[in-house]
Amino acid sequence: MKLFWTALQWEGLKWLESFKISLSKNLNYKVNFALTMIIPVIVFFAIKYNLWHSIYDINPQEEIQGYSLSEMIEYQFWILIFDLFVRAHFFSQNISIDIRMGKISSFLLYPFHFISYQLSLFLSNKLIQSFIGAFSLILAVVGGGLDLPSPGLLFQGLLFIIMASVFWFWMQLIIGFLAFWLEETWSLNVSLRFIAAFFSGAIIPLDLYPQLLTDILLWTPFPHLIYIPVRILMGEAIPLGFPFLILSIWLILLSFLAQWIWRKGLKLYTGAGI
Repeated sequence: MKLFWTALQWEGLKWLESFKISLSKNLNYKVNFALTMIIPVIVFFAIKYNLWHSIYDINPQEEIQGYSLSEMIEYQFWILIFDLFVRAHFFSQNISIDIRMGKISSFLLYPFHFISYQLSLFLSNKLIQSFIGAFSLILAVVGGGLDLPSPGLLFQGLLFIIMASVFWFWMQLIIGFLAFWLEETWSLNVSLRFIAAFFSGAIIPLDLYPQLLTDILLWTPFPHLIYIPVRILMGEAIPLGFPFLILSIWLILLSFLAQWIWRKGLKLYTGAGI
């Protein structure tokens, strides 16, 4: 029993130190931290807010697919807030570079699994993003831009934030690990970001898509990353059984896939460049 607790303490220290180092690195870039809070809001008002106002100005109808102007602005505002919480930390490029340059050899010697180490870095980044998201949400509510849903719906939205964050963690690992076979993975990351934005409802609500396409997309993880949680945060009571089931299945599949690619990749790894 004593050996078990000693091992548990050492494991906890590895997680804590990795977490603290990553947190310190992220907070050292104070200008970047400030811009992370300010730029998304500026972009929102400079582009999305004015864009939808212009669309509704030239459209003779008062609503578009059931969305009034105020509802569409609220939808886009919630996407901004949700994105500040969930925004993917695109660390796959760092993993790809480390693999190609042979730098992961040092990580393989550490008494800390590489995926666990990446998770600790990811969690430190999530802590900062959660602060930014919470701060922005408070400002939006105090400023009258948003109305908070009921505590129950807010809790459901929080669950989706956690699941969406886990989805992006596994996806970034998978893309990064593909560097064992590919010389460049940057284009994969860009493609994934574009596909996710288009099919998740981050650009326009899925209500504006053809019904057949929407029905197909509901079996993918994308609508459950943005569209479903945003509709919940807007106060709509949505049955959660199917969305949680689909997203949970995808998370399990991606976790197994990431670990399988990692094991396969290590068999090819030669440590060239060290």
